[in-house]
Amino acid sequence: MAAIQNIEGVELSSSSSNSRYGKRDDSVVIKLESKANISCKFTSNAFQAAPVIIAKKHLQNGSNKEKILLINAGNANAGNGKSGELDALKCCKEISEYAGLNPEDVLPFSTGIIGEPLSAEEHIAAFKKAYSSLKPTNWRKVAKAILTTDTKIKLVSKTLVKGKKSINITGFAKGSGMIRPDFATLLSFVFTDADINQSLLHKLHNEALSESFERITVDGDTSPNDSSVLVATGKSGIKVRGKSKEVKKFQQELVQLFQSLAQDIIRDAEGAKKEIEIKVEKARNKTVARDVAFTIAHSPLVKTAMYGNDANWGRILAAVGRAESISDIAKVSIKLNDTPLVTRGSRDPKHSEMKASKSVKSKKVVIRVILNEGKDSFSVLTSDLTEDYIYPITPETDTSEKLLTAISRSASNNVSVFQYRRKTLDESKVKEELDLLETITAEFNISVIINSYHQSNLISRFSGLHLTGIDLKDSTKRPVEKNKFFGISCHDEEDIKKAEILDADYIFLSPVNKTSSHQNQKPMGWKKFSALTKETKLPVYALGGLGKEDLLKAEENGAYGIAGISRFWSY
Repeated sequence: MAAIQNIEGVELSSSSSNSRYGKRDDSVVIKLESKANISCKFTSNAFQAAPVIIAKKHLQNGSNKEKILLINAGNANAGNGKSGELDALKCCKEISEYAGLNPEDVLPFSTGIIGEPLSAEEHIAAFKKAYSSLKPTNWRKVAKAILTTDTKIKLVSKTLVKGKKSINITGFAKGSGMIRPDFATLLSFVFTDADINQSLLHKLHNEALSESFERITVDGDTSPNDSSVLVATGKSGIKVRGKSKEVKKFQQELVQLFQSLAQDIIRDAEGAKKEIEIKVEKARNKTVARDVAFTIAHSPLVKTAMYGNDANWGRILAAVGRAESISDIAKVSIKLNDTPLVTRGSRDPKHSEMKASKSVKSKKVVIRVILNEGKDSFSVLTSDLTEDYIYPITPETDTSEKLLTAISRSASNNVSVFQYRRKTLDESKVKEELDLLETITAEFNISVIINSYHQSNLISRFSGLHLTGIDLKDSTKRPVEKNKFFGISCHDEEDIKKAEILDADYIFLSPVNKTSSHQNQKPMGWKKFSALTKETKLPVYALGGLGKEDLLKAEENGAYGIAGISRFWSY
């Protein structure tokens, strides 16, 4: 375990609000001595959380006194309108009075569930308790307290030695879902004791972000709470200025620290099993290289293939071709961990399925895409897409209002795809619901799969189509383009073979257990389910009488994930 360096001029601590996480610490206070310079960058999402709005205002109106950062985990305080802003302001006001400061000298940050009111009184009590136990050594304590769906703390230190003196840099971050560029992290706080003026600090901050958090993506989402903070206390006495010898060395160490935090986020991505680096080379310019890299990194089909140990070069090449900046796919070559897959737009003559399959099983996968159009390059870090991304199906009996609320809350809990199936509604009501759904799903970047029970003209508006068993018998070819998801409900070997012929992207296999909706259909049980999953290379989702608690059992029996109705939504 690497030594974590304290930063002179910074004290920090945490406590519990006894709300979402029970007795676990979830409320952090960081105190900065006067004259510390602060650089902040916030979410690019138009939907901005209350603490982001307040922090921006306070940065413009603060004094040269001490500063306090307040961070709470578990509640994003987003989507709460003016009441959310008042709650954030109340926390700032109460703690500023407690510390003898102005409210504008307190900056709030939040992360967690969207759309739920912040329990301000509980967090204020926790902030006060944390303030009374401030220490310069509590780095691991606070790095743990800000976590939500993360499984590990992200905490890194660097030291730059100059003669008998040294500059220390220490930073921590949190984030494992809703991560994408522009910039990408949920919350990140980095501190240094170097003496850096405000304008240079902003410049260094932007450069560090461009080489780190702006080059990672997990699920393509930006959070309404994304915040990155860089603080320079100046307490080391070493001046870092624009033309000094120290600035280049400092910048290098700072970028490396930011990159380490970004890499830790990818390694802890929700449900991820693999770290994937996309390297785009020989592009005609940097913009093209970036466009292609992120198009591949955001492709669910590429990400699921990597998870399934499938070196599916067709999916990678299709993603390259989908990038708006690519016009000639015939120049493109692709390698996976240095194993040739594609040369000049076609399968490489020396391609070996055995070697490719061995390469893709690595925990670290490097996909090199050579465009052969110029000299520029760009790289992106991402993760695979695993069974932890469950697949909910809309309930039949919920009112529209209840359903839309459930979808919004589930999205904030990182549900990234669901199937729309409302057989009991007439098509005019379905159209009304889907009109509202388009707004919600665009806001949260959720993929909506339309069940084939509904009108086929609805499919074009959403992410894909799911065929029922009845529709399967009459189908002769894939009914949607390759840029759409296509799934099929299967019950036996014959259905699975038909799904493969139709080039499905995934299948449901059901019913595993007895359900009220399939009372006349005998459940297959896990033994038969396991045998059937071995008959196909397609990703299989278990369906029928299952809950989230069955996820591990499903995985053990060959499933990529589980699908279900009522118990899969956050109400």
